[in-house]
Amino acid sequence: MKNTISERISDFLKNYPPFNLISTATLLEVSQNVEIQYFEKDQIIFSQNDNPHEYFYIIYQGSVRLYRFVENEKHILDICDEGDLFGLRPLIMNENYVMGASANEETILYGIPIALFHDIILNYPKVSQFLIASFATNTREPFSEKHKGKLFANISAIQKIEHGFSEIQSANYNKNPITCSPDTSVQTACLIMTKNIINSIIITDNNMPIGIITDKDIKTKIGTGLYKINNKVSDIMTSPVVTFQQNISVAEAQIKLLKHKVSHLCITKDGTNKSEIVGVLTQQDLILTQGNSPSLLIKEIKNAKDAETLKHIRTKASDLTKGYLEQEIPIYFVTKVISEINTAITKKTIRLSVLEIGKEPPVKFSWLALGSQGRKEQLLMTDQDNALVFENVAPADYNRVKNYFLELAEKVTQKLNIVGFDYCPANIMASNQKWCISLEEWEQQFEEWITDPIP
Repeated sequence: MKNTISERISDFLKNYPPFNLISTATLLEVSQNVEIQYFEKDQIIFSQNDNPHEYFYIIYQGSVRLYRFVENEKHILDICDEGDLFGLRPLIMNENYVMGASANEETILYGIPIALFHDIILNYPKVSQFLIASFATNTREPFSEKHKGKLFANISAIQKIEHGFSEIQSANYNKNPITCSPDTSVQTACLIMTKNIINSIIITDNNMPIGIITDKDIKTKIGTGLYKINNKVSDIMTSPVVTFQQNISVAEAQIKLLKHKVSHLCITKDGTNKSEIVGVLTQQDLILTQGNSPSLLIKEIKNAKDAETLKHIRTKASDLTKGYLEQEIPIYFVTKVISEINTAITKKTIRLSVLEIGKEPPVKFSWLALGSQGRKEQLLMTDQDNALVFENVAPADYNRVKNYFLELAEKVTQKLNIVGFDYCPANIMASNQKWCISLEEWEQQFEEWITDPIP
């Protein structure tokens, strides 16, 4: 019979997300470090603008009022009861509380150590997804009748969709992946792919994915003569593969494909390449579930020939954002997807501008996204904030190199303006010679900003 405090805490926590998403051993470790706190009715747990606590909280018994003062008037935002989480801000953002919490009746809380949970978030993507989604729903208008009682997200809210937007549904993927061993010849692998009418094959070792070959590899590596048809697949495979765990959502798949710039994900038992492969998810799988999908928009951006086409695509992305928000999809997913689309548009305008100039950049450079785009918060069409840094060059070459990048930046900012990103009123743009300088000059400028700060 279980009688230790930590085991009883574990038995309680495992009934509620996100604790039901972690292993028994990890849950027991959490339970051993939980702080049990008792509050009398109306006793303050934390106040608005208080410094962050070392814990976030789950209610074991009783209930908690969440409130906020607006113009010295106290507004009750929600009443939380058994199993509800609150106080997540220090875990997600490490900032002071934007609301207060007090006991609505005699209440017992379990304080979950934030320091311990940081590692859990890294090792359990579903836990991270749940906590960020829970925190994101707190940003909605708390006084709106529409959202009353919805302050905390739950797993069903993440997984379920009702009105046609499938980003938070589980993604469909091929659960019978076609594989071969590293010693298989490319010719044999091609015959297997042709027989099964597929455009990729997974290379496995003890049923664990170590690489992948796609039609593109055959075209660029075999068709060009770089390798022979009788070479081993291990000679031309892409390795390591990009993996994810089972029950991946459409949104997670979109983000993963966009982030790693791949067209295939290997689905494994534990989400790593150290466990058995159980499926393959492709970009085409996502396109079949959505017409106006981020994956499709990224493909359109890649094929765009001018800024006017990019403007049309960005308008479609705005429609996508509106649809996401209307369906109350967690803002975490929305910002990730739209940020990737904005980044892809920026990169495409740079490539188009280089082609327009007619010659490659004389040295390496980086385009710097500042402001809301740099913070990956650019959901709406904002004004531009950008800069450019290029490699250090000899004094004799400096003017020639800088003039090239100023011309490039001018063309890029013009195209971004056509897309819908207004020029910066303060002229904080790479087309301004103050914001288009060498690495050495940037270092000097930063030093001046730090040692002699001025407005």
